[in-house]
Amino acid sequence: MSTQKQKMLAVACGVIFMDMIGYGVIIPILPIYAQKLGASKGQIGFLFSSYSLILILTLIPFGFIVDRYGGKKMIVLGMFLLCIASILFATSYSLLQLTISRMLQGLAASCTWAAALPLAAAIATESKRGLEMSSVTVATGLGTILGPLVGGWGTIQTPFYICMVMSFILTILACVYLKDVGKEKKYVRIKERLGRILRQKEVQTSCVAIGILYFAVGMLEVLFPLYMADHQCKRMMVGFIFTVYGIFFVVFQPAIGAWSDRQGRILPIAGGLFITALFIPVPFFFTAKGLWIFLFIILGIAGAMAFTPIYPLIADGVSPTDQGVAYSLNSWIFSIGYLLGPWIGGVLAELAGMKAPFFLCSALLLASISAIWMMSGRNESWSG
Repeated sequence: MSTQKQKMLAVACGVIFMDMIGYGVIIPILPIYAQKLGASKGQIGFLFSSYSLILILTLIPFGFIVDRYGGKKMIVLGMFLLCIASILFATSYSLLQLTISRMLQGLAASCTWAAALPLAAAIATESKRGLEMSSVTVATGLGTILGPLVGGWGTIQTPFYICMVMSFILTILACVYLKDVGKEKKYVRIKERLGRILRQKEVQTSCVAIGILYFAVGMLEVLFPLYMADHQCKRMMVGFIFTVYGIFFVVFQPAIGAWSDRQGRILPIAGGLFITALFIPVPFFFTAKGLWIFLFIILGIAGAMAFTPIYPLIADGVSPTDQGVAYSLNSWIFSIGYLLGPWIGGVLAELAGMKAPFFLCSALLLASISAIWMMSGRNESWSG
């Protein structure tokens, strides 16, 4: 990879990392902030979900824009909007302003994800696509881990000023180092393009895998802390368990990306989903903290196996001029899974107990492996 491409990939990873920092920094702050402004629990819930709502509404249209006009301007816009959103968060004195800030943050994320993923795919070396694109998934994981930690620094306003400065710097770097790649040279009808993309087995497989994986992860993130609280675990222990998950999720991604370059994308994806299906209900049968840590290490590695090959898989099968829409569609499915998992899990837990949602998860994960096997043409490996 040339020096110019290395700089472009670094900026693409940087903006994704910054987006995840911006998302995660809210977690320890927003409920306290909103309560001080007199928000009810329902309003706090809407504040959190408004981010995903904007993401779902705008991702696919932004993907079309990226394919038609290139991603550089969209990344610059995304980082600039995140900078503005951070300023609004830091100066919010009303519930309305806080809600607008959160929605603007979702709009910024939509710009970033619609453009940065196809950019990274376009500049990655074909023979090392899994390894090189694992830098994107590592950036995602690191941002997810560090965001809540940054959110705990200083006063309530301090993390937002940090985000403001970092996003402004990335706005400048994106202007200087990024170039548009893979633009569509002629207009193609939206219906025609979507049909063309949805017929790609790589797109179908990646959407099934990421949707069911984050359906399960979202459910686990909501219900397992409640299970731990029922067994008198402190908040610090809850944070430690999920930090362990995040560390192993991140650390193994480069090795899994390289493995998928050699052996194909399907094997690690299916293997990760299978291991997740086996182990995701198990923590709810025990109360020993050491065993919980061990199980979350396994789940972190399994999550990395399923997640890491998804982005290079899309690049393997989709034309560069269609990748904006393809990656936006994948992120859209990710958002849907992340929204539905906690909601369905909560309803089932109330009706049938804490273990029931995860037996459903296991069944859906195993069913998704069968679907992936059929979509992949059974014997195809789709090597990178």
